[in-house]
Amino acid sequence: MAVPILLRVSVPRWERMAPVCQGFGLLGSIFGKDGVLNQPNSVFGLIFYILQLLLGMIANAVAALVLMTSSIVFVVGSLYLAYILYFEFCIICVTTYVLNFLLLLLLLLLLLLLLLLLLLLLLLLLLNYKRLLQPKEI
Repeated sequence: MAVPILLRVSVPRWERMAPVCQGFGLLGSIFGKDGVLNQPNSVFGLIFYILQLLLGMIANAVAALVLMTSSIVFVVGSLYLAYILYFEFCIICVTTYVLNFLLLLLLLLLLLLLLLLLLLLLLLLLLNYKRLLQPKEI
């Protein structure tokens, strides 16, 4: 069967991972094991990707800031989880880490493009402003 082989290759030993699978292994000690924020990591991932999808459709500086900040936080979280799984190969985990990093790179490129467009717009406005101040010849 293909499924057990895939699961054996892609899923690390759960006894080793159990403390980190909920609240990244940190929120339980801060907010308590039954705390509202001590959710499985997959809940945080779903919220993150839905937030990225919805905010990605909004052309707004605040939305871009939230996208960038949340992406940086999730890349840091991915690095933390990758450090924990350093000697365990998990294809699902590695794919998630790569996707988070690529999403951050895409957002950085988009932000750079928006800044370049803003600078171009300001330059065009300055050039037109100088032309408007010049006296008109009749």
